[in-house]
Amino acid sequence: MRRSQTTILTTLAVIASLLFMSQFPAISNVSNVHPDDTDGTPPPNTDTDGDLIPDVHETLFEEWMNWTAVDGRDVVIQGLDKNNASDAS
Repeated sequence: MRRSQTTILTTLAVIASLLFMSQFPAISNVSNVHPDDTDGTPPPNTDTDGDLIPDVHETLFEEWMNWTAVDGRDVVIQGLDKNNASDAS
C-alpha cells in the first residue's frame, strides 16, 4: 500500500509540475543560433569623451563622494563625467 501511495504522489507531482511549466512564457527568439555565423564583433562599448572609461561606469559613479575621516579631515572624491575626459587623469 505504501509503495502505491508513493507512486501516485510522485506521478501527480510530475504531472502538476509539467502543467505548471507550460504556463511560463516562451523564451524570446534569438536572431542567430549558430555562433560560427556571427561576424565576431564585440558588443558596443560607448565612450563619449574618449578617456577609455565606458560611459556605463561613468554614469554609475557620477555622484561625488563626501565624508569625514576619523581624524576630522573632510574627504571629497569627485564623480566621473561621461562628457569630460579630464576626470580620468
